[in-house]
Amino acid sequence: MGWFARAKESNGAEPRDPVMQMARTMIEEVDAFLSGAAEAYGQLSSPTIPPWNRINRLAHADLPALRRYQASLALLATDGHAGSDEEWRKVQWTLTKELLGLVGDEGDLLRQIQRSSLIPLELSMIAGSAASELSPQDLLDAGRAAMERAISG
Repeated sequence: MGWFARAKESNGAEPRDPVMQMARTMIEEVDAFLSGAAEAYGQLSSPTIPPWNRINRLAHADLPALRRYQASLALLATDGHAGSDEEWRKVQWTLTKELLGLVGDEGDLLRQIQRSSLIPLELSMIAGSAASELSPQDLLDAGRAAMERAISG
């Protein structure tokens, strides 16, 4: 439980102080980012998901979370709930499948690939103004290249 969860008024209500409310929102967003849940968090507040957000889970999640994520993406595809995101979901599923195939049950290898290639890719997409123009195929190519560099380098 984070400090913001404990920062409630004496009656248990959320703090009315706007600074505390903004701090709580910021902490929740950072926590979502670092835990690999930024995509789900962003879907609640934005109709469009930036490409960097689509690899956030790959860059930060642990093995069990990645396996659950791959299963949920597969379920969305088979249930026809991918909607307009179908092409992006296919890319996310493919990259997740390939990453899990590379690391098997090796959590240390997953963390090494994340740190050496996927997190830098994610950060470069955040910093790059052209990132919003990436297509699903561009993301697939960039994700594959990043994982290949991590394995070969």
